[in-house]
This record gives sequence, structure tokens and C-alpha cells, in this order.
Amino acid sequence: MNARDAELLEMSKGMYLSLIGLTNKPSEAVAIITMMHLHLFLNHGDPEASVDEMLTDYVKNFKRNWQRNKEKAS
Repeated sequence: MNARDAELLEMSKGMYLSLIGLTNKPSEAVAIITMMHLHLFLNHGDPEASVDEMLTDYVKNFKRNWQRNKEKAS
């Protein structure tokens, strides 16, 4: 893992703790994450990108991070 990925991981841990503290159920936290992803895609993304490309990138990133965390847990 490079230095920037390590920084992003630490930021994500802080955001996770904030979401857990502010929500009553995991589904509420997921709804917030989904809404944030949509806002980022619409307001901070590549205007030429398609929704299909965005979802492909999202799934690829999710799988990469899931695998990385699964390996750490082993």
C-alpha cells in the first residue's frame, strides 16, 4: 500500500466512526455513502463519464478494497 492509500484508509476510518455515531442503523449509513457518491459523481467527476463507467470504477474499487481487507483479516 502506498502512502496516499494509507492516508485515505485513515480518513475512511474517521468517516466510518462519524457515520456510525450519527446513524441508527447500518442502512442509514449506507444511504449516506450512496448519496455522497452520487454528489461526488455529479459535482466533482468527469462530465464526460457515463453512469456505467462510474459504476464499473466503483465496483472495481470496492472489490480491490474488500480483497485488501480480507487479506489483512487472515
